[in-house]
Amino acid sequence: MKDNLKQAVKLIDAGDAAGGRRLLIELLKTEPENDAAWVWLATVVETNDLRQECLHEALKCNPRNKAARKALEKMQGPPAAWNISTAAPSHMDVARSRMRRWQNNRLLMIFMLVVGLGMIVLSFIVVREELVYQREGQVTTATATQFNQAPYTAGNTCNVAYQYAVQGVAYPGYSDFPCYQWGQLHTTQHFQVQYVASQPQQSRYYPSQKNMLFIVGLGLFFGAWLAIVGGYYLTASFARKVDTR
Repeated sequence: MKDNLKQAVKLIDAGDAAGGRRLLIELLKTEPENDAAWVWLATVVETNDLRQECLHEALKCNPRNKAARKALEKMQGPPAAWNISTAAPSHMDVARSRMRRWQNNRLLMIFMLVVGLGMIVLSFIVVREELVYQREGQVTTATATQFNQAPYTAGNTCNVAYQYAVQGVAYPGYSDFPCYQWGQLHTTQHFQVQYVASQPQQSRYYPSQKNMLFIVGLGLFFGAWLAIVGGYYLTASFARKVDTR
């Protein structure tokens, strides 16, 4: 970007203020903290107000910029000679505001895109497990070995550790269950679980109290929406050109 600044300075020194101004504005789109570019832009704008704004921006970026400070001091005294050959855009303030807004929106869109893609990936992981249970799920009786949470202490879900047998082999398990069934399970110590035929060590309380496909559907919908909106506006922000003519 230093080459762009040098080229803009050459154009201004050669009398092509419009060309230099265009290069400086393009440079400031990607480097809004470039104090040198703000100082040079101040030399090719039309009014004292615009010059002061450019110089103030330069000092915000670099309070030690002597050129910007001296220029402001001169403007407070007798009018200084400025090298202006053409008028600046009448909507320069709008262009600069768009530069700032473009950068802020880009970060938001990146965040939305990442969150959306993450929700999609997580939804696919969950739906894969749910489909495995629906395709290979077998129901058997399990025996509770430990209740790990007192009823009604954390919402409507309690936890239980259990054992169940598949073809003579005992497997341990751990699952949530509705707290309103606490009394019944604590008394009988027996309940049904669902395990995967190809992986009998994988099991869950049966019947499942969660409509996982519905939850996954919502996750996919909102994830896709975030990814599409974020990706669209992110692409648009990179393609957007601030009209400086």
